[in-house]
Amino acid sequence: MKNIYISILVLFIGMCSVTAQVGIGTTTPNENAVLDLSSTTQGMAFPSVADLTDISNPATGLMVFDMVGDCLAVNVGTPAAPDWKCTGVSILGQIGAEADNPNITNSVVTVEEINGIEGVSGAIPDNETAYQDYIDNNPDLFSSPATVEEVNAMIAAVNNEASSTTGGILAQIGLEADDPDTTNSVVTASELAAVTGVIGVDPDNETAYQDYIDNNPDLF
Repeated sequence: MKNIYISILVLFIGMCSVTAQVGIGTTTPNENAVLDLSSTTQGMAFPSVADLTDISNPATGLMVFDMVGDCLAVNVGTPAAPDWKCTGVSILGQIGAEADNPNITNSVVTVEEINGIEGVSGAIPDNETAYQDYIDNNPDLFSSPATVEEVNAMIAAVNNEASSTTGGILAQIGLEADDPDTTNSVVTASELAAVTGVIGVDPDNETAYQDYIDNNPDLF
């Protein structure tokens, strides 16, 4: 009986050596995969790294979760000269990659994606192409991945430029007072005070003015 078990073990090891494949959650791993993971209820957790420079001599193609960039990062450089790039899971990572110099990767980020970034608001649908152009034309104003502060600065710059050519702050307020509310108001107290005929603007009420615009579209 022992000989039978040994024979089965030898046969199994021989089969593994021939196929050189591992399947987890499947008995038929893909023939082109060294490792084939299959599940409809679970995912794969990558190591989370707060500082990518802590990884010594990372292999080309090494992938980890970058806690700062909030994305999966892959080393596209060499072990001696790492070059970490976000894989596109994070919109901030995408924007950082699109802000390349020279401009090879044209920006395709959408307003919905921009406003979906935590801490970012005020991107206007009509300005979507302008945001993309801003990213392509101002690579030095973005990190890789981009930061929330950089994206908010972009939105403010583009919105201010657009408002100056389409009717000023009054036009901006009209766009922000949409129904349903998809465009959060970002008008500032100083911008309101600069409108001819407007008086009594209190800087401390800036957020309240923005909320009023968002919550009362029928009044604009």
